Amino acid sequence: RPKIRETSFNQLLAVMCIVDSLFIFCNIMSCLQAFGIKHGHLKIIRGVMDAFAQVWMCSSVLMIVALTFERHFAIRSPHRYRIHIRTTEWWKHLSFYVVPVTVLSVIFNIPIFMNLQRSWLKNRTYLEVNLYLRMFHPLTTTGVAPILILIILNVRITTGIKNLQAIFLTALFQKKRASLPQ
Repeated sequence: RPKIRETSFNQLLAVMCIVDSLFIFCNIMSCLQAFGIKHGHLKIIRGVMDAFAQVWMCSSVLMIVALTFERHFAIRSPHRYRIHIRTTEWWKHLSFYVVPVTVLSVIFNIPIFMNLQRSWLKNRTYLEVNLYLRMFHPLTTTGVAPILILIILNVRITTGIKNLQAIFLTALFQKKRASLPQ
């Protein structure tokens, strides 16, 4: 039996813990300013930290979806999952979930990083495009889409667990029936 830190689900949970910790760390600057601590360099650092906080928040939401995909794979295709886990190196399996989460989080938040340069804010076309992108992200990418995906996957996981339980109980009943004297 693998140690608890060696299971892929727990490794993904550890990555999610790191992502959430980075989100909290990036919000420290906002907290300092909320408490009234004002400094010239703090304003510049805060803008960058707020942008990274958005990236880590998006990563956290997408990591929950990635964890659900991993559980879906394990429950709905247990034999393929077991073979995959035994034949794939741990870092490849982990990167299969972490890399897309990180890349999508950065891509979705490009407009926030562009807003750090104030010269863009004078361009009307940029403002219109930025407005549409803001309507797309975070509402759709960290709200509506993840909720729909989680509902679908969790329903499939639940039905998969019920099917596995039914198979197990049928096999157990047949084994008991076979062991009874005729």
